[in-house]
Amino acid sequence: MTNNKTIEIVPAIMPEDFSALLDLIEIAGEFSGFVNIDIMDGYFVPTKSWPYTKENAVEEVYLRHLPSEPRVGVHIMANSPQEIGVACVGAGADRIIFHIETLRGEKEARECVEALRRAGAEDIGVTLLLETPLEKIGYLLHEELVDFVQVMSIGEIGYQGHALENMAYDRIKELREAYPEIVIAVDGGVNEHTIAPLVQSGANRVYVGSAIMNDPDPKVAYRRLCDLAESI
Repeated sequence: MTNNKTIEIVPAIMPEDFSALLDLIEIAGEFSGFVNIDIMDGYFVPTKSWPYTKENAVEEVYLRHLPSEPRVGVHIMANSPQEIGVACVGAGADRIIFHIETLRGEKEARECVEALRRAGAEDIGVTLLLETPLEKIGYLLHEELVDFVQVMSIGEIGYQGHALENMAYDRIKELREAYPEIVIAVDGGVNEHTIAPLVQSGANRVYVGSAIMNDPDPKVAYRRLCDLAESI
């Protein structure tokens, strides 16, 4: 169980291009101090988002400057997380999340984390697909090589609006029992019906896409989720 007052709710966006990214960040920045960008390469997941809608994704990122307010994080759903992650840090991203499935073993995962640290990433998280055993990230958490862990709570990532899978609650509880102090984030299917059991299971950060950004009034939707989390 976590302290309810520490729950962080972060709007998540899937921009098609940099112009849409800036527009979405501006909307989310009206009510949140942090926004997360979902970056998808069309290979690790079947869908694409900025910068992979451009011919050279890494070069596209290096040409851009992300806003300093609100702060920006990046969830990398791509097969080369180190290269694109370092570029995102250079563009101004504070928080980087990479998928353990995209790296070939412990050595490559360590190298990825080290490269992101050298680049200046302030907050590094590891995430894993719903069916990936938690043991695959054990050394990263035990040795405190990453700052947080993210539980994917939907079966098919790369899309918004999918329903949360119930097995995610047990994964969160298992992680919380094993690592009482670590930040546990959740991504996928978070809405006003699932946020309470997620918090009760041990999550203290949630990334929310469609339940906020597709609402007619995103600010009201965000505030509603905050109220629900704080009332538990």
